[in-house]
Amino acid sequence: MLDVTRIRYFQAVAEAGSFSRAAKRLGVSQPTLSIQVARLEDELGTPLFRRHHSGATVTETGQRFLTHARELFEHLTAMERAVRAEVEIPSGDLRVGTVNSVGIYVLPEALSIFTQRFPKVRPTIRFEHSDTVLDLLHDGEVDVAITARSKAPTHAHDVMVMDDPLVLVCGRGHRLWRRRNVRAKDLQGEKLIAFDEQSPTAVVIEEVLARHNVEMQPFIKTPQIAALIRMVRMNMGLAFLPQMALADEIDSGGLHPLAFASDDLHRGIWLSWKTPEEYAARDAFVSCVQSVAQQRTQSGLAFRESLGPYGP
Repeated sequence: MLDVTRIRYFQAVAEAGSFSRAAKRLGVSQPTLSIQVARLEDELGTPLFRRHHSGATVTETGQRFLTHARELFEHLTAMERAVRAEVEIPSGDLRVGTVNSVGIYVLPEALSIFTQRFPKVRPTIRFEHSDTVLDLLHDGEVDVAITARSKAPTHAHDVMVMDDPLVLVCGRGHRLWRRRNVRAKDLQGEKLIAFDEQSPTAVVIEEVLARHNVEMQPFIKTPQIAALIRMVRMNMGLAFLPQMALADEIDSGGLHPLAFASDDLHRGIWLSWKTPEEYAARDAFVSCVQSVAQQRTQSGLAFRESLGPYGP
């Protein structure tokens, strides 16, 4: 079997173009380097360099061997990282930026799992609008961004971990309480309890209403999902709310779902972080959020099925 150290010496000479320069970079003597490369050539049964007074040039065979050498060390590096990730215990600070709805309905469970598994990590959470959270990530003020958007963010490594449909709901005393399906004409002029303009979710809702030529009356706008839910329960208007927030509210009878443009009303929950920097605490946290989001997705499908078929 070929000696890995000799292969590393060969790569150093090939990239430096000189035995003397490679020896200096490696911190070994030139005679030692020359002997080891010569032994590698003997093992392979072919010269890898054309030696001359100004340095060393890789032969055609040596060029092919250099490609394999680089692939070998890439694999060795990946193996080392994988093993270290398994045995090292993440520690240090972890700064997370997220939006209100995720912070209420996904993050607590993910943080509970994370802090039990990795007690040496100190997480801090910052709540902002999705665009602001991504700006914080871009500026290096958070390590992970969790956002709710209809389209993928940019300028980072992005993974959609969950599809979160938006559901039109009304309160118990609303005139549409006993309806299941509603049409555009049923919503004309109705009061809308809405997310504020800075929320990408508000943009999704506005675009869908415009496509269906629906004009509702924006009554109150707020980024606080708990406030939205309470105001709908008090029959102050209708709202399009994330499915993740509705299971308990609908089960308790406080809110009632109304089917409208369900194929269009979707947003994604996105995890974003910068690459290629590696940070064990961040990677562990990402894994926990993905796990919780997967469970939420399954329960969300069950929730939709539990509502049964919509009818007039």
